Amino acid sequence: MARGRYHAAGSPFAAESRARGVEPSWSCDSQKTYATAALALRLGIPEGDPVMQSQYVFRADGEPTQLSISWEPMAVTGGTAVVLPENGPLAGSGVVARMSAIDIAVTRVTEDVSARPVLEIEAEPLGIPLGSTVLAIERTHWAGELAVETADIVLAADRFRLSYEIDIPPVQA
Repeated sequence: MARGRYHAAGSPFAAESRARGVEPSWSCDSQKTYATAALALRLGIPEGDPVMQSQYVFRADGEPTQLSISWEPMAVTGGTAVVLPENGPLAGSGVVARMSAIDIAVTRVTEDVSARPVLEIEAEPLGIPLGSTVLAIERTHWAGELAVETADIVLAADRFRLSYEIDIPPVQA
């Protein structure tokens, strides 16, 4: 799983899957909800603010590979054509492209990665037994200092190796 390769041209998951020679697919269910205290802290919004929550199951060649729950502040996407990530003209395009369509330039992505036991609610959708270890990635897309999306991504640790590509800016002499 390549990290650090976010771009404005489509879904990073789809691009990474196809680069590995597998066909990507996913299902998504989105609904409006409200920011909990922890979520509000991650997004830099007041607790109780409306957010669009999207729950995904990602698949490669039909087999489940990762789960994701993402949240976007309605103050950012509400009333726009991209409010529902998997509906509308940019369905499946990824956060960077969708935000660009509403004149928001995503400037960075942060990820915090940890390993933990799979939760009971995650085991069946991932097709792994209880007791398995998962990688948990807490990801946030930023436009300057504005958090425009945050997500909890979970994948079976024994199926993936995280590979990071990090650009180094030129050295100033």
